[in-house]
Amino acid sequence: MRAATGYFTAELRTCCDAALPARINVGIFLCKDVNEQRLKVLVNNLLANERVSHVVVRPHPKNLWVQMDSWIGSYADGRLYKSRARTALEDAKGLDVVFGGNSSVLVDAVTAGVPSAYVDQLDHGSMDLHGFVAAGLIYHSEADPDFEELLRFYQQPEWEQKLRRFANIDDDAPTVIAKTLSTIAALTPIL
Repeated sequence: MRAATGYFTAELRTCCDAALPARINVGIFLCKDVNEQRLKVLVNNLLANERVSHVVVRPHPKNLWVQMDSWIGSYADGRLYKSRARTALEDAKGLDVVFGGNSSVLVDAVTAGVPSAYVDQLDHGSMDLHGFVAAGLIYHSEADPDFEELLRFYQQPEWEQKLRRFANIDDDAPTVIAKTLSTIAALTPIL
């Protein structure tokens, strides 16, 4: 797949055309209602995987888990840390894989060229609340992920067409803005 250039920026890389690197930088992008136990299992499995270089946790802006910072700080080796980026897109640029729960940020990540995976029970919402897994857009991962299977999911020839149903990847930014303004103008009554 070519790099997404529409809503995002032209510098973003393509999603999943090549193998993952030998050492993988992983992100976990969270919803506000984190299932702490499931997150801990995922993080421990990732850190036990010799391919994982580091794990960055991106809390939701309205994170409800008040002990998250102290939990992250308890990992003294520096491989687990909290995101300092302003946006999820900034985080995604430095990652090879993103995991998350019921969040549209997974769509943002794959549109930015980063293979992403939904993990059951990472939050307290119902399974696949937004239907991204059911639609074949986002890979469904266990808490002990198989990185090669995740990559093969996004290398399916029909996957890019599924992405087009959720994200505008074909138009450049000026075209998207013009279409948006035209739609707004058509909806606005003339006074």
